[in-house]
Amino acid sequence: MGAPPLAEHPATVCRALLSRVPAALRDRPRRPVTAGPEQNAAYGEPAITLACGGPRPSVDPTAFLPSLSGVCWLAVQGSTASTWTTVDREVPVTVTVPKTYDPPGQWVIEFSAAIGTAVPVSAARPSGCAASS
Repeated sequence: MGAPPLAEHPATVCRALLSRVPAALRDRPRRPVTAGPEQNAAYGEPAITLACGGPRPSVDPTAFLPSLSGVCWLAVQGSTASTWTTVDREVPVTVTVPKTYDPPGQWVIEFSAAIGTAVPVSAARPSGCAASS
């Protein structure tokens, strides 16, 4: 996983988030990452990954933006994995779920409580996201 340099505010938010993510996703324990342990986490094999502080995705005004336990996500389906990025938070968080884990939203939701606690809601959330706390 990459670990882009973060400005002070995103770095602080990401450290707070990483201190709150679960130790395991169901029966898949958190495992070491080679770069950015203060902003990245990985679970299982193949790895479900979480990356904090990456780029904010552009959101089509007609995009479906599911809210999972109060966190609004943009899901992009790829050939080998789906990538879910928060679109209602000050600092974006991206979760990548390999195709072997189905349905992916049931894995992504495992991070919603930690994100809801550690990552402040953005005032500039897309119109497709319900107001969340």
